[in-house]
Amino acid sequence: MFDRLLDEMRSHSTEWLEARRCEVVVEIRRLQSEEHVILGVLDERGRVDVSRGRDGESARTVREKVETARALESLPAVAAAARAGDLSAEQLATVVKLADERSDEEWARRAPNMTPADLARTAREQTKPTPEDGQARHAARSLRMRWEEQQGMLHVWGELPDV
Repeated sequence: MFDRLLDEMRSHSTEWLEARRCEVVVEIRRLQSEEHVILGVLDERGRVDVSRGRDGESARTVREKVETARALESLPAVAAAARAGDLSAEQLATVVKLADERSDEEWARRAPNMTPADLARTAREQTKPTPEDGQARHAARSLRMRWEEQQGMLHVWGELPDV
């Protein structure tokens, strides 16, 4: 199947392939937007278990998608931009953390023209950690080591807080 599709794509011009890729990307983004809506409704019904991954996705990814779905409910302009295919998954995950009801329309205009890295940097700049946040993060870190003489191995384990 893949080989057949690959052969078919090789028969098209570069211009056609570039245009088709744009169409596919927009459709993927529309489907991702629909997934957020579905997750939002399932979340309302208590049917999303964010403690486990699902469908090959990590628990963290599922949790981020549910958080994005929750945020989109109060951000109609950003939600419309996502539904139109204007925002990648990376852009959307960050812009919902930046936008609020007052800045929704502004971010719906700005975000499609920003890279995910630029959006992430903007989000970091808007949320400077307090000294207490830094102390709490430091206190949450732990790292332990133990030498196993018989095995000749050093065992290392511990936890770092989510960033």
